[in-house]
Amino acid sequence: MSWHSILARAAGALATPVLDVLFPLSFGEPGFAIHSLGFDAGDLDVDLSSRRIVITGATSGLGFEAAVALANLGAELDLLCRDESRGQETARHICERTGNER
Repeated sequence: MSWHSILARAAGALATPVLDVLFPLSFGEPGFAIHSLGFDAGDLDVDLSSRRIVITGATSGLGFEAAVALANLGAELDLLCRDESRGQETARHICERTGNER
């Protein structure tokens, strides 16, 4: 890790408590810019192959995208859907897209 990224993470860590107190600023462009200083893409490199996750609303939208992302990380998924046939279709689609049969 370079000194620049260490410094950026430290700045983000110090700014977060201040922004949390100044709550409204935390949601705007300045808040995003400051919070992103503490982001490390390496934090997303996780192995979820030993995890079982229940997802609601997995047939579309954010629930579907979350299911795909978690399946890509190796998680075993339980999809809770209102329509059983759509749920089975979604499960097949996720398996085809990710290669995760769990």
